Amino acid sequence: MADGGNVIYHFKADDKDLTSKLKGVGKVAAGVGAGLGAAFVAGTGVAIGAIANLTKKSVESFAEYEQLEGGLESLFGKGSKEMNKVLKLSENAYKDVTMSQNEYLNSFQATYSIMKNGLSENADAIEYTNKMISISSDLYNTYGGSVENYSNAINWALKGTYSYLGNLNIGIKGTKEGFIEAANKSGVLKKQIKDTSELTNDQIIDVIEHYTKAAGALNKTQEEASKTIQGSMNMMKSSWENLITGFSKDGADVGKLLDEFINSASTFVNNLFPVIERALTGLLNILPKVLNSIVTKLPGAIQRLLPPLLTALTKLLQ
Repeated sequence: MADGGNVIYHFKADDKDLTSKLKGVGKVAAGVGAGLGAAFVAGTGVAIGAIANLTKKSVESFAEYEQLEGGLESLFGKGSKEMNKVLKLSENAYKDVTMSQNEYLNSFQATYSIMKNGLSENADAIEYTNKMISISSDLYNTYGGSVENYSNAINWALKGTYSYLGNLNIGIKGTKEGFIEAANKSGVLKKQIKDTSELTNDQIIDVIEHYTKAAGALNKTQEEASKTIQGSMNMMKSSWENLITGFSKDGADVGKLLDEFINSASTFVNNLFPVIERALTGLLNILPKVLNSIVTKLPGAIQRLLPPLLTALTKLLQ
């Protein structure tokens, strides 16, 4: 009944019954609250753990970059045009050779000092070191294996050991005489040679590049990165590693790195989804035939299996 605008309810139960019911509701509410709280804490813990791992990875990756940058400063001088050129090459390496910036700089510094021997200009040594890395990456994307194996084979040739060149699979025999023969046949030297001592390092790379092109492997990396699942995944992975490193870099253009990762990821997805679609279409096409076969054979199988199954169950019950 109404009393001054208030609604008054009359309970037939006594106060104890009401109190106990309200306490029960309170316990349920408390339980729900505790469950939500636990879920929130667990989710927060996962998020914090992920951020902590990402931060650790970023710091470690930047520490490696810092050492590599210091190596470039020792080679060319801080802020020099040569150093800036190498850094620019390394920034684009994620799409050119599907390497992260750190991976590229590691490979560059492992080869540059060897390449520089016999070349008078730093710019020439930088150009041919980059060309060697590109050839190694192209051969890897053509024949598989590892980039390091191809790089090592070429580096040994630059040091006068030609026995590993046969592993490049481009038609150069793995001997000193085999390389002389290949160099003379290539025509890139504009002369005939009798000994490898007549060759400079840039000429060795030119000969290897000639046979890489003849084998159809030159520029294979960029083709794979744009058109294949594996190649675009490698590009995406490299751009992600660059982004992680960039988080810890002072003054890094994180927005640019993020765009590069998003574009790489989009290329990967565009290459992946048509394959998934074809796989699902093929599966859906064959599934009715499989089910029809199962349905056709099922009655006979049940008739054969049911008696021994019932016997086994009877024995189990006994």
